Amino acid sequence: MGQHLPRTLLVALSVLALASGSTARAEDKLDGKEVLRRAEAAVRKINAVRYEASYTAEGWVAQYVSPVKGIALLGAPSKYGIEKFRSAVTLNPGDAEKESSHTLGCNGDVFYVVDTKTKTVHEDMDPVVLGSNGRHLQRLLLRDYVSDKPFEEELKAEELALDGTEKVNDVACHKVKIKYSSSQEATWYFSAEGYLPMRVDRAYTNPDQGVATTSLVLSNVQPNPPLDESAFDTAVPDGFTKTDEFAP
Repeated sequence: MGQHLPRTLLVALSVLALASGSTARAEDKLDGKEVLRRAEAAVRKINAVRYEASYTAEGWVAQYVSPVKGIALLGAPSKYGIEKFRSAVTLNPGDAEKESSHTLGCNGDVFYVVDTKTKTVHEDMDPVVLGSNGRHLQRLLLRDYVSDKPFEEELKAEELALDGTEKVNDVACHKVKIKYSSSQEATWYFSAEGYLPMRVDRAYTNPDQGVATTSLVLSNVQPNPPLDESAFDTAVPDGFTKTDEFAP
């Protein structure tokens, strides 16, 4: 005589089978836009984020862009709508003649940059206070993490395509290829678990010089790290002078 499975076990197995089927169907429906929507939902739960990052360029655009590496801390916008950030970066890492280190930030009200060569802290409400390298110094900031409209342009893009998975610093990621309304193209990498942005490659086409790319790659991403109230405030090291004059 055959043995009969207990009714409760049969019910449990049926529930598991249905759940597995639902999960499989959900993954079957995963496409580029769905990955972006999940990423949008994920970052909306983030009030602050800390990570390490590097920014590099290849092709003709490299002559206009300095490579950067460092650590970034981003916070939600202030009441003025200005994102808070603090980062310690190295411009042109590995280039003995051009390499330089900088600490910069914004507390949602004033911007600042620390010049270690002159022992000066430049601080002002105008972001131009960051100096001629200000744009390069901020290239590690992936503001979608704390934006009130994350991935707004990506979600409105003309074309979105899921392009498999690939690891970014040992983190399995979904690759999403995007063509914007401006015809610019990019590939975003979102962690398979958590849907956090881990990398973005952007392509720039010049009729005479072809295609060039930039890459922002993140590692050791820490969502909502513990922070004190002064995390984004200007810190003046001993022996340094603070001024509202713009950095050179």
